[in-house]
Amino acid sequence: MSKAVTLDRTKNLFANSLWIIVDPWKNQESLYPKFVPVHLKPGELNAWNKTVSDKIISFLPSMQHVIVYTDDKNTAPEELQHLDFVLHLPTDYACSSIDHYMKQNNLRSIIYCGFHEQECILQRYCGYRNMQVHYECYICEDLVCPYPYNDWQMVVEKQRASELYKYIRLPELR
Repeated sequence: MSKAVTLDRTKNLFANSLWIIVDPWKNQESLYPKFVPVHLKPGELNAWNKTVSDKIISFLPSMQHVIVYTDDKNTAPEELQHLDFVLHLPTDYACSSIDHYMKQNNLRSIIYCGFHEQECILQRYCGYRNMQVHYECYICEDLVCPYPYNDWQMVVEKQRASELYKYIRLPELR
């Protein structure tokens, strides 16, 4: 469920949360052509993703603790290459790496951003659903990109209204 976040709470979240950027592929269409929705024209999925990727990159200076969670570091935009990466596999290592980072930095919250809101952000092994058992998790509504299958608007609307998920909107992005 979406929550308006005060400036003080935003500052606290920035200082005491791990931002996990999920699957920021610079060219998803060539990496995973069989997963490109058939109703999209060539280039549309990459353009759709790039809009959010550019927002995340512009917001990086405000993120104190950041990890990129993806399958291959080389598939991420150059602007993210300097960050810490946790790879999807092996899954046990990925989650233990995130747990170690959280403990090492005395963090209690995770803020998810990236791709795709109703898919990988929720369902990856170290995604929202599994990590919310251990940490206070949020999805940054302003810095996620839904997966544009045919009925994505309805799915995202239901998801954002659900009590199962905590969404934040950052005042600076409104």
